[in-house]
Amino acid sequence: MEEVGKLVKDEGGFIWVVRDDSENEDVMQDNVGADIEHERKFLDFIKRESSDFKVFIDIGAHVGYFSIRLAHLFREVHAFEPSIYNRQGLFANTSLNGIANILISDFAIGRYERKVTLMERGSVSCIDPKYDVPILADTIKKTYDVNMIPLSSVYPKGISEPVIIKIDTEGAEIDIIEGSSEMFSKTQSLLVVEHHECMVKGNKEKVSEILKRLGHTQIHEGDHKVIFTNIDKCKKIIF
Repeated sequence: MEEVGKLVKDEGGFIWVVRDDSENEDVMQDNVGADIEHERKFLDFIKRESSDFKVFIDIGAHVGYFSIRLAHLFREVHAFEPSIYNRQGLFANTSLNGIANILISDFAIGRYERKVTLMERGSVSCIDPKYDVPILADTIKKTYDVNMIPLSSVYPKGISEPVIIKIDTEGAEIDIIEGSSEMFSKTQSLLVVEHHECMVKGNKEKVSEILKRLGHTQIHEGDHKVIFTNIDKCKKIIF
């Protein structure tokens, strides 16, 4: 196998591939898997609440920094990652850690079923970004078409048991929720949503408005994520 980077073991004993070409804007993007500190409190939150759930859905799974660390706590993990580059990292990290219960999908989750253009920027990828800060052309490494479908198309009969869903899709969160609004309304869920307010002004408020309209209660609002639920027991959780 050709040498493309290095392997890093984190404090939890998980092994991560850090590829040399994942660097973008002076950041080695694969390190988002190996170094979880920026997401630590949300990871610990899901761990703490996981005992009442059997399924974890990871939309925008990247290289698996949530899915891989949480897989042992769930019966199954559904990881959606449309980026070829990130998915290669996700497959590698899953194999390196001997994990068998992560179901990896190449679909982009969104509002409609259609072909969309994905933009790869190292280990960062996005689809039709609505950023207020323009993307620098020299940071774009590749573009190509991927298949987008609503989450309700993946689960046409709905999800019959309570689930934890993490959504981190570089500003596409509203399209994902509105594209399967009935499903988000009916499915008993604990939602951890990255709102990308720093890049898309007003996105946090829009995400909150939509989820409240769909019957969810906000239990946390942070600089990067909001947490909502429509499960009565979970509404009493203190983040």
